[in-house]
Amino acid sequence: MEKKFLSYMPPNEMFGMDKAFDRAMKAGEVLCGAKVEGEFLDIGDRQSYKEANDIYVKRLGKVL
Repeated sequence: MEKKFLSYMPPNEMFGMDKAFDRAMKAGEVLCGAKVEGEFLDIGDRQSYKEANDIYVKRLGKVL
């Protein structure tokens, strides 16, 4: 993402990416995406982040 995109997210606050995308679109920003094949892990909350971390620790070993 471009650094400018961060301006659509309030600092020091939990804020969903969907809301940031909505704000950017309403401001007339052009948004682009790419379709990719493979696995997707949502890490939008602490529990899903921990689960993703556990998966990668199993696959790759502990990162120092």
